[in-house]
Amino acid sequence: MREYSVTETAKLIRQALREVFPKTNFSVRSKSYSGGSSIYVRWMDGPTEQQVRPILNAFEGAYFDGMQDMKIFYEQSEFKGERVQFCVDFVHGQRAVSFERLVEVGNRVCDQLGVPRVIIRRSDYDGSGWIDRGSSLLVDYTFHANEPLSLEEAISMIAHCDSAQEDLVNLIKRVASVVTWEMPQAVPELPRRVMLTKSGDPAS
Repeated sequence: MREYSVTETAKLIRQALREVFPKTNFSVRSKSYSGGSSIYVRWMDGPTEQQVRPILNAFEGAYFDGMQDMKIFYEQSEFKGERVQFCVDFVHGQRAVSFERLVEVGNRVCDQLGVPRVIIRRSDYDGSGWIDRGSSLLVDYTFHANEPLSLEEAISMIAHCDSAQEDLVNLIKRVASVVTWEMPQAVPELPRRVMLTKSGDPAS
């Protein structure tokens, strides 16, 4: 059985992401700490976190069991025709939305609702956008969607709601979180979990 180190796993993740989302620049960094290690993947705009998550999950070597309040290691995976094990515990992914894209989303949402546009500012750290909460208000609209959508599709799913009001900033953030700016360009070969029997053989 082959073992992939944390560094080797990070390289595989970077290759898979580049294959599927070639237009997006991903930052892939690893960190070791007492009791384990993690890989952190960050990117601006591009695909949603939901689109990227299946790729990241495939390379994790462990998961957290909330019922037992402990880390559980995956036994083995199958990758490129051989049995493998990944030495990294968790792979975290986080997308930031650029100032320009957040302005685009925020303006479209406000115009659709017929309310004053919110104030959006640019982060000096990475150029991402953030909404000034001082410009927020309560609106009689709601938004429920999880799957990746184009901006136009997301705007069309904002629904009027008479029974409750929603904070405008939170509404815009939710819309922005599902808007994708890059669809998958390929289907990567990813590791597959192997369930073992008590004797150590793959389960049929």
